[in-house]
Amino acid sequence: MQTIYPQFNTVMPGGSIIQAVQVVPTTAILAANARIDGTAANAFVWLNGVDLSAYQTGNYILWLSDGTNAAWGYISATAPTGDGSGGAAYTDMITGDNSTFTSDTGWWTKGTGWTISGGYANADGTGTDADCKRLALNTVGGLYLSSFDVIRNSGQVRWQYGGTANSGILRNASGTFTEYRTQSISGNIYINSQVLNGTVDNVLMRHVDDPPPTGALILQSKDGPRGWSNGVAGAFPTALNPNGVNRYTVYKVQ
Repeated sequence: MQTIYPQFNTVMPGGSIIQAVQVVPTTAILAANARIDGTAANAFVWLNGVDLSAYQTGNYILWLSDGTNAAWGYISATAPTGDGSGGAAYTDMITGDNSTFTSDTGWWTKGTGWTISGGYANADGTGTDADCKRLALNTVGGLYLSSFDVIRNSGQVRWQYGGTANSGILRNASGTFTEYRTQSISGNIYINSQVLNGTVDNVLMRHVDDPPPTGALILQSKDGPRGWSNGVAGAFPTALNPNGVNRYTVYKVQ
């Protein structure tokens, strides 16, 4: 058994004994500021407002928690490159008429109370927990930026990333709303009406391919493959919803 001191004990791949010293105290963050790719192939962390670049040189572990469950991995010596100008790199998932609703292409499946016409996705207020949805769009574990414009007369609307257990913020006003969220349940996305009477337009969903240089690429072991050390096959541990992470710690392995 190996010991990670002082926060937790664990068994590392290979069973080696590791001692690690806390160099960043457990620090609270807003859950919305923990931007996490939970896949094995592209694991990274982008803590909004936190610069992790100082820990890319050396032997450091990043520990994340919701106060009950934890995920952790090694910070790669390879720095994220993002978009090359200090921001994150993205791939657009919704484009053209499917974003602007200039026409109804049939790409969206419309539930109770939803129609597409006049350049909008229209909700007539009859849909209780009713969706305008697209199935199998996203990768489970991937980090996504979503945005939409809402004109609200009454009711509420939100993004859902796979289902109600992974819901975005309920919006009960008109405006442009943006959020980051990890797709942690299935690849489906929903514009979810809670008896919304109003319209939605300019729908954006972008996969975060690479975080900005202030983020960190995560490895399963020191200089090992990408992924999370305490997940199955390098994926983010299922006991912890990445969208609920609200604290982090950095350890230096001795």
